Amino acid sequence: MNRMRSGQVAHAAGLNRQALRYYERRGLLAEPDRTPGGHRLYPAQTVTILRVIKAAQRLGFSLEEVADLLETDRHPHRGQSGAAAAAPATLARSK
Repeated sequence: MNRMRSGQVAHAAGLNRQALRYYERRGLLAEPDRTPGGHRLYPAQTVTILRVIKAAQRLGFSLEEVADLLETDRHPHRGQSGAAAAAPATLARSK
């Protein structure tokens, strides 16, 4: 599996390392693996997740709503979340 260090992920997603760590602290990203030296190693799909987060924010979703939507995507068997149910209204406001 292809792993990327935080600087690589941040650059590829178009944000800085502090934002990457902030999203991690907020629970939007899973805690990454670490090298023996303590460097974070993210799976390559983290870049896609970050791009989705930024796109959702541009559409008017709060980070709490984005976290809820990501959780729904990770665990679809739990049913629709509040943010997923409210998504059409949020999207309508952004137009």
